[in-house]
Amino acid sequence: MLKHIRKFAVIVFFLIVILIVSFYVKSLNNEYVLDITVANTFYEISDGFVYFGRPTCPSCELFKPLLTEVAKEENIQVYYFNTDYFRNNSLLTEAELKEIFEKYQIQQVPILIKLVNGSLDSSFGANFIEEESGKIKEEIRDFVTYKELPIEYIPHYTIVIILFIISILIIVMLFLLKNKIKSKKIIFILLMTNISTIIILIFSIKPMMDYLEHNNLSKDPKMVILLLMTIVINLVSLIKLVIMYNKFQKREDGTEKSGSDTISEI
Repeated sequence: MLKHIRKFAVIVFFLIVILIVSFYVKSLNNEYVLDITVANTFYEISDGFVYFGRPTCPSCELFKPLLTEVAKEENIQVYYFNTDYFRNNSLLTEAELKEIFEKYQIQQVPILIKLVNGSLDSSFGANFIEEESGKIKEEIRDFVTYKELPIEYIPHYTIVIILFIISILIIVMLFLLKNKIKSKKIIFILLMTNISTIIILIFSIKPMMDYLEHNNLSKDPKMVILLLMTIVINLVSLIKLVIMYNKFQKREDGTEKSGSDTISEI
């Protein structure tokens, strides 16, 4: 049984490594400020950030590199609406541009807006000089990272917290009450609980990573740290439980053997 548990632990470890590495590689391949080249792309944006600017605007040329740096650091994708590009290539009429500017309250560039369900949620714009770049960069960061805790975030935390508490209770019981546990059945129940917890955690990694990425929460490490801590605690508990289970098994085997010898002697 110990060999099977070891194989299971190794498989769990490699699965976790593969999932984390794939998530990291995916984040490296992100294009953080994406040019909008056709009007339909803009109209299809329901949620996210859109930056309005143009190369002929001095403040825009200072703003865009700062926005790109922040987007990369915070792992956030921003769409770039180049007003010169749409005018010069006649992709939108002046009437259509005016309608967009009025709908999203674009009165000057550079301006960064946040869309939620296709509607304007908030905006941030600034005309500034190069000496103010540091201040503006932090203001951009504050704007793109500010969010109320989404309702959907609570269940994800709740599941991991419950599993974390269960894991802590198991490992505390093992280390503080190990001399008082006299039944192999109890060890077996704890072992199955431990393995079930690990399986649930494994299946929750991918959805959790996708959720964090989709909601631009990848820079919020609390949930990931809690998840990894829970996995580590469970692996430690698993090893401890297997050792205890084998000791009980050997003790029972020894008792049976001793009993058989006594009967033979009689």
